[in-house]
Amino acid sequence: MKFRDILQEVQSTLLANRMRSILTILGIVIGIAAVITMSSLVSGMGESLSKGFGLQQSKVVTIMAGSDASEASYEALAKAMPQIYSSILIVDNSVSSSFSVEGNSKTITANYIIGSSDEYAEATGLQCSSGSYFTAQDNASAHKVVVLGDGIVKDLYGSKNAQVVGEKISILGDSYTIVGVADSSKSGGTLMTDTGTTIYMPFSTKRIRLNSEGSIIGLGMLKDDPITLDLDQIGKDTQQTFGSILGISDWKDAINVVSAASMVNELNSLVTAIALLMTTIASISLLVGGIGIMNMMLTNVTERIHEIGLRKSLGARSRDITVQFLFESIILTILGGLIGVIFGYLASGAMVALINVLMNGFDLPLSVDPGLVLIATAVSAAIGLIFGYYPARRAAKMDPVEALRYE
Repeated sequence: MKFRDILQEVQSTLLANRMRSILTILGIVIGIAAVITMSSLVSGMGESLSKGFGLQQSKVVTIMAGSDASEASYEALAKAMPQIYSSILIVDNSVSSSFSVEGNSKTITANYIIGSSDEYAEATGLQCSSGSYFTAQDNASAHKVVVLGDGIVKDLYGSKNAQVVGEKISILGDSYTIVGVADSSKSGGTLMTDTGTTIYMPFSTKRIRLNSEGSIIGLGMLKDDPITLDLDQIGKDTQQTFGSILGISDWKDAINVVSAASMVNELNSLVTAIALLMTTIASISLLVGGIGIMNMMLTNVTERIHEIGLRKSLGARSRDITVQFLFESIILTILGGLIGVIFGYLASGAMVALINVLMNGFDLPLSVDPGLVLIATAVSAAIGLIFGYYPARRAAKMDPVEALRYE
């Protein structure tokens, strides 16, 4: 039996039972779509994490001790642990919803204004799309200069790419010069803030000009690659050492030490758990779809017993019967797999868009691996082959005389 003849037979059979075929492949469609969607979200989260915590940021350890900490205490900690930290930067990260920002005849409210040293940008991987970060002299002299996140620039000037370096903005009625624009697409958020919606100014400027009396946070720069370090032990050692410097006995509760690398590990574990759960659900759906394929093919064999007997009496070999029914099963599942891929792509785009809308400021990318199309097709074909084999062999083993007598 020629391959073309087999395809024509398969086509006519499937078209004759359209509704049954559609309902049968529904499990395959749902399973493949779930795998595509899950893989897209997990891959997107991975990309987002990689973007948010680059190599430089993974070496940052955030140290928080509330109002007990001071510039001098962080300097003492850096001297006490030189084998661990190359330096400890101080940051004023106090948050207020009352920072009124005016520029280009517009007024917005800034939720995050970070006061830092000039080393902050290099230490955390922050990059400027135009201009540059402020200098050590700006910090020493408490100059009224700022670096705006590109989201702030868009809100005030209508575009992230607006040329604003040298322009003046007003914060709480005080005038500041824009010296740079932070690029959110190349700089991950730090200290649980989003680069695009943050304003950066010299540490001394924020403390003096904005009368900031919030707690000071330390950013410890690890000397070695965090992959080679025991971050949990470093955290405990830092807590104990800083507790001694501050004279705090309950240092385990009073001092918090968080590393970007450990956060990434925890998030990766969460993402892996979610991926495993969704894969299990998708596998169950594919199994149900495979059982549905087998049930349909058994029904087809029963309905076509007389046809099978006629074909075998006219010279069709058992192999021809097996190939015909296997092709029906495989083509049906491949069709379901391709439809599942299409729905998976659409569902991935919808889920990513929904997440980005609900989590304002979050930029989850749409990441679908083209190789998944080949994998989905191969899995679908395998399901058709595995679950279609028994019905096909059952049809092939029928006695032609008994089959012709079947009513």
